[in-house]
Amino acid sequence: MSVGASYKLEFRSLLQTIMFRKIIPFKLLQDLHNRHPGDNSDLDDVICKMNETLNTLHQRIKICHCELTGEKLCVFVSTVEREYQKKYKIFDGPQEEYFLLIVNHIICSSEDGYIGSVDALNLSSKITTPVTGSVAEHYLQLYVKKGYLLVPSIGKYCLSMLAITELEPYFTQFEDYLKHCFVCKRAGFIGLKCNNCEKFIHKHCHSNFNQFKPGSKPICPSCKQELPFLDQ
Repeated sequence: MSVGASYKLEFRSLLQTIMFRKIIPFKLLQDLHNRHPGDNSDLDDVICKMNETLNTLHQRIKICHCELTGEKLCVFVSTVEREYQKKYKIFDGPQEEYFLLIVNHIICSSEDGYIGSVDALNLSSKITTPVTGSVAEHYLQLYVKKGYLLVPSIGKYCLSMLAITELEPYFTQFEDYLKHCFVCKRAGFIGLKCNNCEKFIHKHCHSNFNQFKPGSKPICPSCKQELPFLDQ
């Protein structure tokens, strides 16, 4: 894809990198940007300029944060509004059906945003044409390899920010089940729950909210109470 003759070579290089990887740490993209001497432009400004052109192509670079680590990430996504996006299609046949069964379980049945490996494997029996356990394990490895599932600890899976960002149109049919961060308002799965007001908050959003309050206990952005939080 050509991004236009007006783009600097650096812009094309950065764009090709993120298009190829689909998701990349902001810091790594910053390091690539810094390798071009003589250009002191801020990376956020560079991304805004790239998005001006990408928007005309119904594509966009979105900046988000990992729910597990808070790491700042850049995700390359399509913004075309198509009905198939609500159905979601990145894998083929039973791979896609199995992946959506896992996603649906995390949305509707998981209280903490994770799915255990046993539950994930058991879901394979609900595929229209059930697959063996070894095939299901292969599919799970494929989802991890492609960056759509993360393995934060042995026996647990969760959605990556690549999956969450690409699945946003699909999520619209599950509004009654979704949690939204009180601070950033984005759909969230792994974070904190205030014991007092029960609001869900991303860990990185909570940290950012409290970082300018040195010497004081962290407070809830919603009710402002100094209360312990539960992982949610």
